[in-house]
Amino acid sequence: MSTEQIAPLVALQSRSPSPARRRPGPRPNLIALLVAITLACSPLAFGYYNFSAWAPLGVGAVVLLVMLAFGPAATLGRYGRGAAFGLGLLLVLSFASILWAESRDSAWTSANQIAVYAVVFAIGVLAIRERTSARAVMLVLGLPALLSAIVLAVEFIAGAGGSDFLQGRLSNPMGYINGTAGLFVMGVWPWFGLAESARSRWLRSASVAAAALIAATAVLTQSRAIVLATIAAIVLVLIAAPGRTRRGVNLLIVLAAVAASAHWTLQVYSSTGPSQLLDPSTGAIRGAGLALLGAALVGGGLKALAGTLAARLPAIRRERLSARLGRGLLALTVAGVLIGGIAEHQRLSTQWHDFTALKAEKSAGNRFLALGGGYRDDLWRIALDEFAAAPLGGVGAGNFSDQYYERRHQLEDVTVPHSLELQMLAELGIGGALGLGLFIVAVLAAALTRRRATLAGADAALKIAALGMFAAWLAATSVDWLYDIAGLACMAMLAAAVLVAPAAAAAESTDPPPRPVAMRRGRQGQVTLVVTLGLLALVAASLGRQYVAVLYSDSGRNLVVRHPLRALQTLRTAEQLDPWSLQTQYAVAAAYAHLNDYQAARAALLRAAELEPENYVPPALLGDIATRNGDRAAALTAYRRALRLDPLEPALQQAVAAASGATG
Repeated sequence: MSTEQIAPLVALQSRSPSPARRRPGPRPNLIALLVAITLACSPLAFGYYNFSAWAPLGVGAVVLLVMLAFGPAATLGRYGRGAAFGLGLLLVLSFASILWAESRDSAWTSANQIAVYAVVFAIGVLAIRERTSARAVMLVLGLPALLSAIVLAVEFIAGAGGSDFLQGRLSNPMGYINGTAGLFVMGVWPWFGLAESARSRWLRSASVAAAALIAATAVLTQSRAIVLATIAAIVLVLIAAPGRTRRGVNLLIVLAAVAASAHWTLQVYSSTGPSQLLDPSTGAIRGAGLALLGAALVGGGLKALAGTLAARLPAIRRERLSARLGRGLLALTVAGVLIGGIAEHQRLSTQWHDFTALKAEKSAGNRFLALGGGYRDDLWRIALDEFAAAPLGGVGAGNFSDQYYERRHQLEDVTVPHSLELQMLAELGIGGALGLGLFIVAVLAAALTRRRATLAGADAALKIAALGMFAAWLAATSVDWLYDIAGLACMAMLAAAVLVAPAAAAAESTDPPPRPVAMRRGRQGQVTLVVTLGLLALVAASLGRQYVAVLYSDSGRNLVVRHPLRALQTLRTAEQLDPWSLQTQYAVAAAYAHLNDYQAARAALLRAAELEPENYVPPALLGDIATRNGDRAAALTAYRRALRLDPLEPALQQAVAAASGATG
């Protein structure tokens, strides 16, 4: 062929898409990284605990999931489908429970929360398609724990940081003690993963140093939940992947570093006195800061020494030594558990008695030795009672607290039973327990399988990072309330997505790239796309409507004192958007009270009492405004009603006594 004949063919080929151009671009991986970075910033906003923080982020997550739906197709895999079905069941039951829940507003909020968690999980499964991006996601999720530990250590050494503690326990950066503990106990695992995957010996040492620093900082929270979380995560990561001896050595190094720093980190708590009413001393805080950096140096130094010694041994001798060391560590662990259990039998019996008798343990020098303290036995009892009363549908999503105050045997003010499993059982009944169980079983099955059906299945370091983070969150929220801290819960959802993400979705595959969902042929693909987009639109509408209602309600409350008439106009809009909100009704009553309209204020509170008849707050407020208006008989009736719903509240007992005396 002549040059003139070849030229048109070359031009035609240049206009046709090449295989490289047809391959899916980096957008899915970038979406996963964007979500991870957003979650990594959660300590800057109290873990996105407040609805006003996580609701708009949830809407943004829905938008990202829609983008993935129109992008290159991806499969969920067997484990992903199981986990997605479990979350889907929880989501459906949560929204359905609005029909029978005492507090429909709480049920709506809880359903929206589960929707956000499900959306983040779906983004992770569909967007993480190769091991490189999965590792990057996990390291990003580990960064907030490391950076927070570094900043706190420097701050403590400078003599500052007293405001970071609440009753001798580290509260910042999350602003909640249990949330801060969760951040550290979850964030330590990506650095354990890097310690096994890094090629550089010095980077492995630096990773162990980072893990030691985070673990030592977690001790300052004095959170008993991290003990269970750490044990559960260690057991699972040792079982899940080969290389247990190396992993066990890394764990022992970190534990040794934490033990070396414990004298000074525990001193902060003990310096606040027997009842933790004193502020931590500057000397104790400075000593803790130095101990944190010391723990990092000890951890990194021991890892470097172990690596140097191992490198000098011949390969055969190193393998033999590794096998012997592994057997020795296993035997030592079993012996330690048995001996410790026998030696501490009396202490454990005492702790169990304290737990069931609702005694807050004060005899131990630190809370880690007071495993039986607290009031969880009462919370769990109430959750089981609620399940027994409504085993099929539960009391409704987010409605544990509506019967809690009437049934409690102590004065703790809580809204959740401090156990995710019992919360789902009480609020959503058998279906809730089944949905949560399916999700957990699918994720753990993906993590523990020997097959390489998932991305993490062929990457031990990735499995350690993701499984450790998810297991730590799950164990901690089984005895605490990390589930309601959206930033941490979404980190766990992303880690779960890494565990179940199918290996077939990896970008290294030589198969032809999948077509975008929107271009799939056949009615089934079109129906799936339409249904998916419809469900996402409903989720976005639900989140958006409640979020806007909260904005109007907050704005109206801010205007109550200065401009009560303007406040009422704003609150009416909030009421139209969310007719179940008691906070809006309280603000309406306050606005009318500032206008000296007693009857209208009373009507707003009566409306609140109709919305939630078992809530003690509306009748208590009715008693307050009746007292201010001089209607003593009405005040006494309202206070007595409130006291029946919350019999142990001292303020209500005093109010009833005062009203009874005033009426003669």
